[in-house]
Amino acid sequence: MSSPLVSVIVPAYNAAPTLRETLESALAQTYGNLEIIVVDDGSRDATPDIVRELAARDPRVRLIQQPNGGCPIARNTALNAARGEYVASLDGDDLWQRDKIELQVRSLEEAGPSAALCYCWSWAIDKESRVIPNGIIHAFTFADNPFPPLVMYGFIGNGSTMLMRRSAMLAVGGYDTSLPHYDEGMMALRLAERWRFTVVPRFLVGYRILPTSMSHRTHETEQFHRDLLDRLHGEHPELPAWLFRLTKAKFELYAAKRDLKVGRHGKGIRRLLKAISMDPLLPLTLRPKGIVAQLVRVSGKEMAGTVPPLPFLEAGPTLDKAGPPALPGLEMRRRARVAVLAARQPDGPLRPAGQGA
Repeated sequence: MSSPLVSVIVPAYNAAPTLRETLESALAQTYGNLEIIVVDDGSRDATPDIVRELAARDPRVRLIQQPNGGCPIARNTALNAARGEYVASLDGDDLWQRDKIELQVRSLEEAGPSAALCYCWSWAIDKESRVIPNGIIHAFTFADNPFPPLVMYGFIGNGSTMLMRRSAMLAVGGYDTSLPHYDEGMMALRLAERWRFTVVPRFLVGYRILPTSMSHRTHETEQFHRDLLDRLHGEHPELPAWLFRLTKAKFELYAAKRDLKVGRHGKGIRRLLKAISMDPLLPLTLRPKGIVAQLVRVSGKEMAGTVPPLPFLEAGPTLDKAGPPALPGLEMRRRARVAVLAARQPDGPLRPAGQGA
């Protein structure tokens, strides 16, 4: 197998508390043909000093500094500076298992140019970089014709799971700077309109979740996601209305869970009821253990998980052995229905309505 250059792009704003560990997880990859481009987006802390120190030790690390403009602009700066055939996005507080890039490059090389993106699974980690029990972010295996499943499930999970062909990223115009909190999600959607995906079904990314981020992100993104779904439905009238209705119900459920986690119990319950009004069968798609765990948390207690809080970089075999949880029958049938829907899409790339080839 050839070893094409992989450009790792890392936007960083006041990321000093976590950045060193993040970059060291990239430098420790078993795949050695990397360049790591860190864009310091106007940080006021030691972020650039940390990058300079690592760059002095390893010439694969490059620092670009610019005034603060937000993550999409920083990512585009890195993308424009990238020289690799492939681009891997890495947030400044996430972690990679050592074989992440090696496995993903192999997957895309074997798939050929019809595939533009490879994703993997991720597990939530805390501020101490320990795995959070029951912390699976997403564990899907959609690949061919990924657009309809991506709309409904957002199965990529987070941007740090993605390895992409740089030529495809440039073909869709880079990161959308009008979407400061969803530029990576929109990148995946635009790639899904035109290319296949591949997946490495292992927990190779530690996605950091902090308690202070939960309420902030929910409040900031809820209306945006509703507007985005309406926009995508307008661009793709060939997709059935039920896909978007069930997706909106899933988002209300997600928002309800976040409200419950931060103690907004009344609001969370109202959102849960709204989700069920949009999708009366929604409770049958949920894992009973997950429901019980959430109710236990609402009562102010915690429920033991199936995975102990090990350091993420030591927990790979444990996480992979645990695997994704079993799904209720209705949820399995729904996923199969969406997969069939994807398979029925016309040959060739999907394109938003009104756009030419």
